[in-house]
Amino acid sequence: MFLLETPKFPARKEGFLACTKKSNKQFLYLCAPNFIWLVFSLLKREKMRTITVQRPEETQQLAAVLGKILTPGDVVILNGPLAAGKTFFVQALARALGSEDYISSPTYTIANVYNVRTGSFLHLDVYRLESIEAFRDLALDEYFEEGITLIEWGKKVADDFEEYLLIDIAFVEQEDTMREFTFTPVGPSWEQRLPQLKVD
Repeated sequence: MFLLETPKFPARKEGFLACTKKSNKQFLYLCAPNFIWLVFSLLKREKMRTITVQRPEETQQLAAVLGKILTPGDVVILNGPLAAGKTFFVQALARALGSEDYISSPTYTIANVYNVRTGSFLHLDVYRLESIEAFRDLALDEYFEEGITLIEWGKKVADDFEEYLLIDIAFVEQEDTMREFTFTPVGPSWEQRLPQLKVD
């Protein structure tokens, strides 16, 4: 059973309400940055979507749903602590896209490429890369443009992509098999498609 959660209202930045009592000039110089932060936070959270799964089978189902809206050229960045299930999610997604290859973690190889129905499926683990330059030196641009790319620990290289889907995977306290998936669209293409991520 999937559990859907609506975005939570962001915590007020310290001192924000006090700013509203300032004069117009004081507000402009002291409070405007806080106001901009609040608006930005609200807009970002409005676009996010959080789904909680109860067991591994539901993670596989969620991956299959995502697979239906992926197209060549898409980049998905996976973030989460060790053992949260990033590689398991990639394996489930590759299977949903039709791969019959053995899907393994690229922890030491950095990159693995598999065949799926839509073309190539690039699986990266950039945890060991020390810089964005090291990432660029991999020279994988052709795969980014023509295939589907999944990047574990990818926040450190996210700025190299104009559009991507960020997936944060988190443990659920005192629940061994439950996971919380938070999907954040970056770029207009993902903002339009994320509402298609529907689960029963």
